Amino acid sequence: MGVVKLPNLVLPSESPAAATQRIYLAFIISEFRIGHPFELSQRSGRKLFNRGKGGDFSKDLRELRAKGWLTAQKVEDTEGLCYSPGRKLTSNSPLHEEWLAFATSLFGNQGLVSKFVNSPVWGHGVFGFRQTLVLGALVYRKQRFRRVDLVNYLQEFMSLSTIDSALKKMVEAKIVSYTDGFYIRSQSWEENLKVFVDGHPGGKARQVRIRHEVKIDRRVYSNLIREGKLTPIERKKLLKNPCVRCGRKSKEVEHFPPVKFGGKDHPHLVWAICHSCNAKTKAFIRKIDKFEVRPGKFHLLDSDIDPNDMLRASLSDGLGKFYRAAEKRDYAEGRRIVEKACSFIQALEADALLWKRRKTRKKRAPGTRVKKGKRPMVRESSRLKY
Repeated sequence: MGVVKLPNLVLPSESPAAATQRIYLAFIISEFRIGHPFELSQRSGRKLFNRGKGGDFSKDLRELRAKGWLTAQKVEDTEGLCYSPGRKLTSNSPLHEEWLAFATSLFGNQGLVSKFVNSPVWGHGVFGFRQTLVLGALVYRKQRFRRVDLVNYLQEFMSLSTIDSALKKMVEAKIVSYTDGFYIRSQSWEENLKVFVDGHPGGKARQVRIRHEVKIDRRVYSNLIREGKLTPIERKKLLKNPCVRCGRKSKEVEHFPPVKFGGKDHPHLVWAICHSCNAKTKAFIRKIDKFEVRPGKFHLLDSDIDPNDMLRASLSDGLGKFYRAAEKRDYAEGRRIVEKACSFIQALEADALLWKRRKTRKKRAPGTRVKKGKRPMVRESSRLKY
């Protein structure tokens, strides 16, 4: 037997204006457990709701965070975020309870659309966010019902034209039948729904394409992590810094040692740089002959010292000297500087000391005094003084 009574679907007294944001917020709240924030990445969200553009999904979640509906914490080693109810809900218990009830009505065990999560029906042009609510209501119970019943039930969430469009689409797909002014789900509604979404370009075809894209993205991301390279988020964060050479807005990534001599997208080996400054050393680098790197020797005397801090300081100093050598067209000096940098890097790699994250430092003991007054702040990856 189907469920006789439809869930009590009441829109909370305060909610995001966009229908997509309401759906995402309700879904996250339904999945959230106290002490266990719900992890959701752009890739997972695209698959769950058949979203063709991952950027739109991320934009909606960013707006929910910005307006206080959600709070998020970055997950280690991934680009996903762990979501929890935001200050707008945690500081207003009645509103939080309203959203819990609404989320349960949609995505709980007997939720109106819980069976359609990770289904092609959410795709644009198939049913989308609003019409999926109509679909849920139509197939939720076996009893027949009239158009006015649907209108009364869903009028807070969509217009009459949206409801009528959904009804027409579902009757044509034989998901429901219409007889004597009443709608009732077909006995083979699940098979007919599958045929409909399988034949729709925004349905099964889009879902297959998204899953393929997500699989490739995850493979590429795993390779970046394994090789210690910059992830897209790390690259974006790096380019927020000013140009390492002139201090203007940066648009490109400076590698030192240069890529020609083994430089790579490792966080310790890159700086932000503008296009014009990056172009200044290209001819200089081309004229420096390649060489065989001689592994250096590295001895860590203090276990509390992060060798990558030492590497970064050494490379920053070397990059400044390299720029000066380029301005003087001193190719011998430029080669010597690059050889020294490559030797240091290879020594760390040989001892497995070139890691991506900074070593955890000991915290300052409580009560330790620090010098009062304003101290100059030196931003990592800011302009070099050379």
